[in-house]
This record gives sequence, structure tokens and C-alpha cells, in this order.
Amino acid sequence: MIELMVVVAIISILASIAIPLYASFRLKTKTSEAKAMFSSIKTGQETYLSENEVYLVCLSSPGANGTAGPIKRPWIDNGGFAVIGFTPAGDVHYNYSVAVGPNAGGAAAREMAIEAEGDLDGDAAPSYYTISSNGIVAGASSGVAPAIPWDIFHSGDEF
Repeated sequence: MIELMVVVAIISILASIAIPLYASFRLKTKTSEAKAMFSSIKTGQETYLSENEVYLVCLSSPGANGTAGPIKRPWIDNGGFAVIGFTPAGDVHYNYSVAVGPNAGGAAAREMAIEAEGDLDGDAAPSYYTISSNGIVAGASSGVAPAIPWDIFHSGDEF
């Protein structure tokens, strides 16, 4: 009987360590979505720039009303993303937007900032990922920016 109690105690200790680590790992894997989407959005914007000599503003999508929560949502283009040829393959965790010109820290529409905003753990504290063509983002929701052009900057919840 003592052996069984020892086994149960060991399993309980291991579970108390493993379950929080697993939950944290799941949140970290969800953040990879934003980084992958940045690449696709940037490619579409660069193509648009080469054809039109300006970047295109893309409105917060899929949800313009508030922060994305921990549950994936279907993609709804609220403006601009279809024009640059960007449509995610499935549902998304983040709201994505593209600021251009003065809102991207530049004087003309040849500067761009892409932002992903989400609340993956549902604690009402959003997490932001930002990437910009010039390392400056003025007026983005997060109020933060990478110091290096095309470098991804993160603020908010840490996972």
C-alpha cells in the first residue's frame, strides 16, 4: 500500500510540473502564426509597391472590434488584404493590420508597418507583434516598434 501511495505522489508531482509547461508551450506555438503571416503580408505589400510605387493600407482583420481572443476566428478581410493577394489558409488567432506613410513613421506611402494583435491566453492583456520597413512605428496600436527595419518586435504578454 505504501508503494502505491509513493507512485501516486510521484505521478502527482510530475503532473504538477508538466501541465503548466504544456500550456505554456501551446501558447508559444500559437505565436508562430503571426510571424508566418508577416512574411506573406510583406511579400504581398512588396509586390504591390513594385507595381504601384506605394504600400497599401490594410484595415484590422478579421476583427476590427476589439482584441482577438484565445479562440481562432474565420478570416474576414475588412479592407486591403485581398488587393495584395493575402488570404490565410484557415482561421487565425490574431487581428492583422498594415499602416502606411505617416502612421508607419514615414512621410510618404513608401513606409509600412504590419501589426498582429491578439490575446492568446484570454487575460484581456493583448500581445502585439510589429514589423516595419524602417524600424519606426508611429500610431500603431501597440505604440512600439522594432529598432531594425524588418525585425519583429513583441510587446504585451510573454509566453
